[in-house]
Amino acid sequence: MLGRNWLLAGAVLLAMAASVEGQDFQSERAAAAQDLVKGLERHAKWCQSKGLLAERDRIYRRLIELNPKHQRARRVLCYRKQRDGSWRQVRYRKPANRKTTSWSEMRTREQGVVAPYCDRVVAMLARHESEVPSRVSRTMLEWCVALHPDHPGVQRALGHVNVDGRWLTPEQAAVISRRRKLAAWARECRAGAKVTELTPSKDESESGVPWAATVQTTHVRLLATVSRPEAERAARAIDGVREFVKRIFGSAVSLPSGYRIYLLDRPEHVVRLGRAVSSLGPDVVKSAKTLAGVWASRQSCLVLREETPGRRLDAIVRQSFSWIILGTFNLDPDAQGALCEGLGLYLTKSYVGTAVTWFGAHGKDGEVSRLKARLISVGADWRVVGAARFAGTKVPALEEVLTKTREEMRVDDVLVAGLLVRYLVETRPNDVTRFLSSVAAKQPLKKVIQETLRIEPESLRREFQGWIRAAGQK
Repeated sequence: MLGRNWLLAGAVLLAMAASVEGQDFQSERAAAAQDLVKGLERHAKWCQSKGLLAERDRIYRRLIELNPKHQRARRVLCYRKQRDGSWRQVRYRKPANRKTTSWSEMRTREQGVVAPYCDRVVAMLARHESEVPSRVSRTMLEWCVALHPDHPGVQRALGHVNVDGRWLTPEQAAVISRRRKLAAWARECRAGAKVTELTPSKDESESGVPWAATVQTTHVRLLATVSRPEAERAARAIDGVREFVKRIFGSAVSLPSGYRIYLLDRPEHVVRLGRAVSSLGPDVVKSAKTLAGVWASRQSCLVLREETPGRRLDAIVRQSFSWIILGTFNLDPDAQGALCEGLGLYLTKSYVGTAVTWFGAHGKDGEVSRLKARLISVGADWRVVGAARFAGTKVPALEEVLTKTREEMRVDDVLVAGLLVRYLVETRPNDVTRFLSSVAAKQPLKKVIQETLRIEPESLRREFQGWIRAAGQK
């Protein structure tokens, strides 16, 4: 059913077109509208004969949008004209369709009425392009979309493109193309490395840890007490994180030389390894019973203890991205905590589909804890979560979020920062690298936004909020 905006558009369409110079255009438009009215009248009667009373009333509403004085439509819909000339609906009850067996035929018949009208509108606007103001053309085309959303001629006249059966603006199509490219990059980078057998060091061999797999790639050494297939998948994934960042942002530093990962699934294994490998330091032994997720030593070693393969992979990928993005952009994880957290979680989710490992912004009150639980749940779309979170309020000011320290940041800040990175990667891919580098340099944020994104901060905030809310309207 058409909305109130289209009721207004239909009512003023004739007046707008009448102001256009050129009798030929006015005559053609009037003839097309008259034929459309006649066709819709016949269609409304047919719907009534088939017991499709709700559809009949929908067609009569369209007739009123075309002709506010349409007597039969006003009568069927229980409108009464008031003394001031306005119309008021009195004791109207929306009827139900008595049958659904004729539904497919109804759709076909309706398209048979509106499609020829849309064809005529596209053709007449093309013939009279020089004399019809763009606002009139666009209003008429958008009116046609309301009548026939999938009419290819109308959609193309509006500059839209078809992507998998959906008509989108070029900007929307570019975003979808970008998302698909990112997904393809992630698959390629996760699976591209060659995995070979690794000979453990003397300390690692004598640690007493029952290694189930010891493997290596060009950039990673990985020893694990978990299954070999899991270890190989993890090694390939970590080997590709630098290439993934490079493809998105144009450059990326390498992982630390001799990058080592230990996938451990029991606390006692952490203790044995920590005592045997001096580079891990004494802290890992002390915290063995509580250690979970990811731990990084000064020598760039990782020690993990998580319950599932998915959580283990998420943790090592998250830490690996941290090494790379901090080095690539020179971000300060303490002073720019929310941005570092949001960027790291966005990359991890884009790469492996999860965002479980957080380095800060732990929820304390119930509402914040529930928000974080939604964000780390498998399959969560942060944009949809954001649309619900900020449905009735403004997104926090970006200048405030991006300057939150590790100690100050809250879950909301991480959500906004992560969504902002995604927004820039998807909609402004040519600007995002310079933006992040400028923020890392601690330049005034207003200046950074103006110079790198060529937009005022408040305008960016409105565009960003609109992009978030669009996810809740699908």
